[in-house]
Amino acid sequence: MAVGLSQTQHVELAKHSRNGTGVAAGRLRRFLSDGRWIGKTNAYADDASERLKLDWKAKRAPEARNLGQYVAASGPLHALDGWAFLSRALEASANGDPDAARHLGYYAELRGALSLLASQGIGVFNGKHAIVESSGNARVFAGNGTHVMAWLALRYWMGTPESAQVIGSLVKQSGEPIDVWLDNLPAGNPWAAIGASWLTSWGVDLEDAFHDRGARNKASYAPTRLYNARAMSPFDVKIFLADWWATLEPVVGSPFEVVDRHLLRATLEQAFHATRGTTPSADSQTFRTDVSAAKAGATGDGTLEDGLGRFLTRQSEASTCSLLLHAECHDPPEVPQQHLQVICRATLLLRLASGAAGELLDRAGLSASEVGFWITAVGEERALWVPGEEPDPLTELWADVGAALETLAEVEPQSYRALQDRCAQALSVVTGAERVALWGAAA
Repeated sequence: MAVGLSQTQHVELAKHSRNGTGVAAGRLRRFLSDGRWIGKTNAYADDASERLKLDWKAKRAPEARNLGQYVAASGPLHALDGWAFLSRALEASANGDPDAARHLGYYAELRGALSLLASQGIGVFNGKHAIVESSGNARVFAGNGTHVMAWLALRYWMGTPESAQVIGSLVKQSGEPIDVWLDNLPAGNPWAAIGASWLTSWGVDLEDAFHDRGARNKASYAPTRLYNARAMSPFDVKIFLADWWATLEPVVGSPFEVVDRHLLRATLEQAFHATRGTTPSADSQTFRTDVSAAKAGATGDGTLEDGLGRFLTRQSEASTCSLLLHAECHDPPEVPQQHLQVICRATLLLRLASGAAGELLDRAGLSASEVGFWITAVGEERALWVPGEEPDPLTELWADVGAALETLAEVEPQSYRALQDRCAQALSVVTGAERVALWGAAA
């Protein structure tokens, strides 16, 4: 039993059902056709946390069908909200405000966890939480507050065999899930341990908040200039934004192809170390043989001289992308780049959350067109396109990003004022991460 969960909570969490969440999501179709995620009379439409507390206090049974639908709908919606928090974190970073960026990055990470859990049938609220059962209806159990329960539930879920299967199916390269790639390694497939380590690493800020609430409160609520100021040059911020977007460039039909390629390479290297007991650089020939076998099994072509093969063996783009490098660091807030580490961990967790939300809709038999009302509204409200001019496919939103990155590349700002004066329009584009959520949702 996971430390921190009571026996009762552990038993309740074990009742969650991915299939049941798909059933609940399928029941959303009649509301989606009316331009809504849930029904107008859904008992949890207005302040679900408070309604759950009132029901519990009055010893009333929950509106089980309504609650199941609410949890299912919250999977995609939490993911979008997480990308929105991430947008504001990027904006704060571009404005020279690392403290606000850290605060917002943490909440992006939290929303990523809530989205991922909801897509599996675990609804985290505040004090009273929900489990979607196989029927698609939900039950309620008592637990901790949102921040604590989010970590406890995530830690519980990542300890289940289901989590490795789910995560392994979400990250893909050349159309094949990452666990299929590892299935073809000659020395064995250590994916279960690697997948669990992803969640542990990318949710580390949630874990820190669980163990040390005071540190989270200090970061979120304490005056920021009572200690030594931490400066990060605007030029370095510009470079970070360019690198961040380069890793998230979409491909038509595969919106996370680039970041998934980086994740696959890192995973193959981890798997080699786990199964061979040495590093790829120490035994490059055996590593190449293993990568060739994995590539042949996944794509039918084991050559390492094409673009993908050269990338996976670091013959091209040899450096690890900054997204993964920052995510792996766990420095104290006094380090100038620490807020970027939080942003990058949130990015990777949200990549999984977006994938899980999309998989939930697929499982429910819901198409991207059925949530088109939501995609259109978000795109127009976040100024991603002019009303009536929605791009098709949504990956065409990358054109704005590419142009903005070209503008940023032309300047070497000596101050944040200079960065804003010369690149205001470009910055408004590259701090709009909601477009990632939308082209992911429309895939």
